[in-house]
Amino acid sequence: MMKTKYLIILIFFLFVLNLMLLLRIASLSQLSKSNRVRTNPISINSIPFFILNDLHGKFFSSNDITNDSSYILLIFFSLKDCPSCILEYRLWNKIHEIKNVRSYGIVRHADKNELKTWVENSGITFTVLHDIDSSVSNKFGISISPIKILINNEGNILMIDTNLYSSDQEKKFIEKVNKCLL
Repeated sequence: MMKTKYLIILIFFLFVLNLMLLLRIASLSQLSKSNRVRTNPISINSIPFFILNDLHGKFFSSNDITNDSSYILLIFFSLKDCPSCILEYRLWNKIHEIKNVRSYGIVRHADKNELKTWVENSGITFTVLHDIDSSVSNKFGISISPIKILINNEGNILMIDTNLYSSDQEKKFIEKVNKCLL
């Protein structure tokens, strides 16, 4: 009886996860292919000013972030509506390990304790900032996740990427990042 109950719960969980992934694919398919990887985002050429806390309460401003390295990868994601984020975090760690690139996660729609647990369990090695009210995500015009934005130390946006994760695309994404670093 207990095995049946757990099996039903597992099937339901997989159904919900699959549904969320299908909705994500549908929302991305509405974007034209030219919007998937761009040299400029939809409406801005450089990052707006912002201040957010990390998971330990330390404040980070956009100025602190741009002064941290020659290149910065901002990764916008949400735990609630982003099943592909679970697949992509390993890619994010790989980018963070590239010389002269620092990664920062910016998470919206998340409870701080839930976010801390997720970060600890996933093994994320970069700083994660909590966008409690989605104000920073809104400044960037971000409504889907994950979105990866590569910027230089002057705050200029070099690349924006909204592709879904796959092992083929992981290699292509790293190549695109390396091209921007030249």
